[in-house]
This record gives sequence, structure tokens and C-alpha cells, in this order.
Amino acid sequence: MRALMVRAHQAMVTRVLLPRLLLLTALGTLGSTSELGTGPDPSALGWQRFQRPGYPDAVIEPIGETGFRLIADGAFGMRWQRLPVATVTGHCVLHWRWRALAAPPPSDPRTKGRDDRPLAVHVGFAQPGFLDRLGMGAPFDGKLLTYQLGGLGTRGEIVPNPHLPQDGVVILLRPGEIATGAWFDEAVDWQADHARAFGSAPAEPPAVLAISIDTDDLGGIARAEIDHLRIVCD
Repeated sequence: MRALMVRAHQAMVTRVLLPRLLLLTALGTLGSTSELGTGPDPSALGWQRFQRPGYPDAVIEPIGETGFRLIADGAFGMRWQRLPVATVTGHCVLHWRWRALAAPPPSDPRTKGRDDRPLAVHVGFAQPGFLDRLGMGAPFDGKLLTYQLGGLGTRGEIVPNPHLPQDGVVILLRPGEIATGAWFDEAVDWQADHARAFGSAPAEPPAVLAISIDTDDLGGIARAEIDHLRIVCD
């Protein structure tokens, strides 16, 4: 009888623990997810402000723990952070959701002086500090992918960045008039996009991630929100 009770207990433990062990093993093979928190103090979480000299500064403020609200009235604004190599090891996909709450008519992302946008996400394959050089108009030392909400063009189109024609591109994720208030979920493969844009996969992981809003060329008011920025790597 005692032997039967022991075997029954062992069987019960197996039924309870085995599914949990299998789940933990599966989770261990799914890779890593890095959430890019924002609030209540973005600077404490690595988000730095960048202001272009001579341009009005847009408002960029945190929403909750994982989002930003951006407001520009004839202004430019950007928040950026350095990405540790450990965060972007392997094959990675960048996820987020965003929406426009107000925006001027779509403008031309190909033309300097007319390339406003209600919201953009930037992935920079460069050394930290490149934003300062870009703002001053000095040579750029790496490649830049800009994923844009709004703008004139077709969905998924890649166009040269007019400020960095050799080293930067704009990828039109949601071109045209944007339905205000509607959330859009995005998932971008920066390695594949780098290869499409520049003919080869990036030699190094990206060093910088940034978000921006821009109405300093044509004027007008743009309001937008972005939330749940996260990097998922194999």
C-alpha cells in the first residue's frame, strides 16, 4: 500500500511540475524583450533631449510608464537614447504603437525645408553624439533609418533623407492623411530595412534610438502619441 501511495504521489508531482518545466524551457528559447520605459522621469531612463539650434523646441512629455506625448507648433522636438549592445544582440525587431491626434497636411519627405512630420522613429547606426553633428550640419558618421508617420508617398516606400542623402533614408510606414485618434501597431526589422536601403546588413548593432516631431518648416500644429516601444531579439 505504501509503495502504491508513493507512486501515486510521484505521478501527481510529474503532472504538476512537468508542464511548468516545459513552459520555462520554451520561454528560455524565445529570446529577449527590452521594454523602453519613459516615465515618470524619461531622463532617468536614458532618454535625452536634443534641440536644434535656432529652432523652437516642441513639447515631449511622458505618458504613464511606456509612452510619450508630442506637441509641435511650428517647432521641432526629439528625445533619444543610447542602446547597449546587449539590448540588440541577434536578430531583433522593434515594436511600438503610435497615433496622430492632429497634423498639418502631408508634406514631402524628399525635400529639405518641406519635410515636416507628426511623428517619426529613428534608428541610428553610429557612435553616440551623432545627433549634435547632424544638428550643426556637419558630416554624418553612420547610417540612419527614419520610420515616418504621415508624409507624401506610398506605404513602405524608402526615400533618401534630404539632410543625409548618402547615409539616411525615410521609410514611409503610414503615409498620407492619418486618421486622427487611431492607433497603429508597428513591427520593423531594422536589419532587413538597412539591407534594402543601403545594400547590406549593418556591420554593427544600432547605437541610438530616437523619436521626433517636426513642423518647423511649413508650420502648423501636430500632436501625436507613441507607446510600448520595445525590442524583441531572437
